[in-house]
Amino acid sequence: MHRPSFSVMGSTSDGSLRTTNVSVAVVKSTSYDVKRGGAKTFMLATDDSPAARVAFALLVTKLATPATNDAIKIFTAVGGERGEDIVAKYAAECARLGFAKCETRAECHEKRVEAGESVSDAILKAARAWEADALLLGTNAFSSKTLGSVSDGCAQEARCTTIVVKDPRV
Repeated sequence: MHRPSFSVMGSTSDGSLRTTNVSVAVVKSTSYDVKRGGAKTFMLATDDSPAARVAFALLVTKLATPATNDAIKIFTAVGGERGEDIVAKYAAECARLGFAKCETRAECHEKRVEAGESVSDAILKAARAWEADALLLGTNAFSSKTLGSVSDGCAQEARCTTIVVKDPRV
């Protein structure tokens, strides 16, 4: 018997996510105001883990297109030089692929913890500020909960379409 990962995932999806040896994307569509046609705003929340890199690859190869002027927003809760290096790497790749609209933000999570804000809270706050149509993130955890605490928190609370990608090596 599989435990549900978040309220909209059934046992088949949950079981597939737990047992597969290929990359899996779980999509929870919660958007209230979905834009029809035209440019979309996609946000990637990354810690530069393998799962986050798979989510980025999905984003730039299958979802966003430079031709429709889609915007890509890159967010990390990793602070300091490492956080700046992470977002700079993703921004450079967006530019190389022809995405003219790419914005980044690195925020130090340690300061947020002191204020009582979780990483998922910070991600959701950025998604709202950027008015993201879709939020992508990887999941690295595998325990009694299929999703890690950050991806589960975002999937539960996001008000935009949320795509959680599992790297099969995890």
